[in-house]
Amino acid sequence: MTIRGSWVVGFGLWGGAAVLCVGLAVNVGAASPTATAPATATAPVEAKGKTRHDFLREHVDFQRRLFAGQYLAVGKRDPKWDAQALEFLEAMAIHLTYTNEDAVYTVVEPPTFEQLLELGQAAADAGCDDPLVTYFRGVDLMMMGRYDDAGPLVMSSVDGLVRRKYHPRLVSMAAGNLAPLPTPNWDTVAAGGYALMSWENLMATFAGRITDADARYFLDTMGGRFDDQPLARKLEFCKRIAASANANPWLVNLFYGKYEIKAAWGARGTGFANTVTEKGWQDFYAHLGKARDYLMKAHALHPEFPEAATEMITVAMGAGSRLNERPRDWFDRAVRAQVDYQRAYDTYLMTILPRWGGSYEKMLDFGLECMAGGRYDTCVPTELLRVLERIDTDGGSHFTIYSTPATRQILQKLFAEVARRRPATSGGRDYYGSYHVALEWRTGHFREAGQLLERLGDRIDHTAFTRVHAWAPLAVGEVHAMNSTEAATIERAGRLAAAGDAEGAVRAYDEASSKLAKDDPGQFFLHYRARAMGIESEFKRGDWVWLNAGADHAPWSVGAGKWQMGKDGSFVGTGDKYGRAALICRADFGKQYEVKAKVDFPDAGRRGVGAILLNWSGPIHYQPAGINGVTSKVFVTSSQTQEQAMQLTGGEELTLRVKDRTFDVLVDGAVIFADRPLWKPAGDEAFLAIGLNGSVANRVVKFSDVQVRRLDAVGGN
Repeated sequence: MTIRGSWVVGFGLWGGAAVLCVGLAVNVGAASPTATAPATATAPVEAKGKTRHDFLREHVDFQRRLFAGQYLAVGKRDPKWDAQALEFLEAMAIHLTYTNEDAVYTVVEPPTFEQLLELGQAAADAGCDDPLVTYFRGVDLMMMGRYDDAGPLVMSSVDGLVRRKYHPRLVSMAAGNLAPLPTPNWDTVAAGGYALMSWENLMATFAGRITDADARYFLDTMGGRFDDQPLARKLEFCKRIAASANANPWLVNLFYGKYEIKAAWGARGTGFANTVTEKGWQDFYAHLGKARDYLMKAHALHPEFPEAATEMITVAMGAGSRLNERPRDWFDRAVRAQVDYQRAYDTYLMTILPRWGGSYEKMLDFGLECMAGGRYDTCVPTELLRVLERIDTDGGSHFTIYSTPATRQILQKLFAEVARRRPATSGGRDYYGSYHVALEWRTGHFREAGQLLERLGDRIDHTAFTRVHAWAPLAVGEVHAMNSTEAATIERAGRLAAAGDAEGAVRAYDEASSKLAKDDPGQFFLHYRARAMGIESEFKRGDWVWLNAGADHAPWSVGAGKWQMGKDGSFVGTGDKYGRAALICRADFGKQYEVKAKVDFPDAGRRGVGAILLNWSGPIHYQPAGINGVTSKVFVTSSQTQEQAMQLTGGEELTLRVKDRTFDVLVDGAVIFADRPLWKPAGDEAFLAIGLNGSVANRVVKFSDVQVRRLDAVGGN
């Protein structure tokens, strides 16, 4: 399902949905069709059957049997530490099941990383060196970003797990953490062949005896490790388990069905239909026919499991007319098995995209249908918002779909219904309320956003604003500013900025700020916008612009780690527990600019990896280039990571020249890497940042003399 902090979020409304949606226009850009919701109600998605609540509850039991059961059967036991070891393994079973679940499913509060660390250490302090306990201690440290500490524990656990004959799935997990799959040249991995060991034990797991009761849960532990393999590896896996008399037949048929689907698309290719050869089409349909045979067998064995029916949605999309199969029929079968099986919704939604013969009308109708089921104990009602998001991004409307009066009316009712109907024991209500604020802000409805903010008070959930590509403090500040007495002046500033008159915009923002109380919550927005517009005005003149921190640290915001900002314009960053720190500049420099900074390491014992981060749009979405103070190398990450050793004297000047789709990396004026490809063009709601790009907590880097200028101001370099 979805993950809190990067949720795909939504809402729901019980009954009457279609009446509200009569005439709802879904405008998705000038070049895109306009969809109108149907005027007649559709039957809600099947609301019976098991839910993810059932799956997670049973998953915890499965993990208990796998972890504690294996420890009791083959582990290195002793009365001195058995109690501590079992308590730690119980906590790991709950943590690995419920962490990262949507709040509606988190009926059990999972232990934190710190609590797990304490429990694991208590077992170790009692003398426990059982390999499974040692492995999970390493996993916990990995999840905390302490890879240097985690590596030796995980590495030492692998041999012990094998020696004591622990379940091959646990051996595969441990080896996979040392050499994750897939990896290049994995048959000759230098690090002890861990990738091959992980793969062999994964096949051994599914070639072994797996009961029907455990089949879905063993499958779930794989994640994407089967799906991510090349076709040859998939086929190897299928043949290996099919040759075993002990293998679970449901799993054998399911894996073969998944393989044949991938083989079909491999034969067809990913191009448009008119680029597919006659043989490509023949092989495509032949493989889909085989996939259907396998998946029908799997579904017949266990119609109460949603996985085979979900895979059949894709088969029906590709060859439905030839095989007399309809995607919707198989979606209905999947959700009869588990009403909130997320993969079924994602797969079916793909089949009704316009590119696959669907339409935005069908997509919207599907979202309304999900909403009408009323299952607020699950994420099913939230599918409507996911559908709206998909229509918006697919058609390139940039949130205009949310601006129509009919859409806004539905959203208001839906968010209210979520607040009223979602079980009091579940979380996320403030998140949904905050999402509502974010949408009202994004569509320029500041009065309504302000009213919602008043109801939320200090319970605003900043993570919700990422759904509309916004930085919450600035958006909330603008809502407050636009509900102040100076709204007209602020609107004038916005018009001037849009017209390219940055200096005029700065004057208007300053005028509004001077008339508001110093502690007015709208001041934050005014200070940031004035500072950013002032920098952009200087930038347009072509000279180097100093990016010092002004009031409220503008134009910078902290994206990760801890930062100290010196009076001399310097910035000292300390990495968080994951080894990351980011200071984001929220001024717009377009697609061609040059940025430079001096990089130093003020703490010799905690030297970090100092980098300029291009296109920052989140903690894992950016492109770094910089200086590794630990290994004394210059590095860049683009299509691949490259490094070059250098002699560090301290205070080297790091420069990046951004040229729309490529960039250069310079140190002290010398080009180290040239024309490295950007993952995406500069701009596009992403920002320039400085920070630490590492994996070890509490490393320190200092940046000084941070400046930027237009690239065309340096002779077209």
